[in-house]
Amino acid sequence: MARTNSTNNTTNKALAVTTPVYLLELGYPTPLRLSSRQGITFDGNVFTAVSNMVVTLGERATARFFNQGFTYGATILAGGTVGVTAKVWLYYGTSTTPGASDPDLYHDGFLGPWEITKKFVDLTMVHNEMSSAPKELVTDRIFHHLPADGTEFTTNAGAFVLRRG
Repeated sequence: MARTNSTNNTTNKALAVTTPVYLLELGYPTPLRLSSRQGITFDGNVFTAVSNMVVTLGERATARFFNQGFTYGATILAGGTVGVTAKVWLYYGTSTTPGASDPDLYHDGFLGPWEITKKFVDLTMVHNEMSSAPKELVTDRIFHHLPADGTEFTTNAGAFVLRRG
């Protein structure tokens, strides 16, 4: 999916500092927010600087960072990875408080396979297919909004009752 850069990112790419800052957010009950360079406050959230963070983007994005005092590895082991959201923003600039539109969201999905050692945490992230396939219908349109809990509907595939949670 083609993505465009914000005006600020486009301008900052031409400056001397061209190594991007990667902002990683893992959606645990208390989200784990990490930055590949300095501590950054973005969209009201603080992203903590982490040593040796390397991110690769693609069909399966990966992140590798130093397991400082086993803190990050322990968080991932305790929280697991099933259903945990993973987002990666890319930011070109030096400000520790970028504007809301400056970092560009490049990955929005879930945690996949991982490996934790004494020194490093290696994560693989998989795309959220629904967010990376805009305007692609998975099935015939049944409704365009989310009905109330307990709503019953019938399709050619059978009868269904909507349950939340």
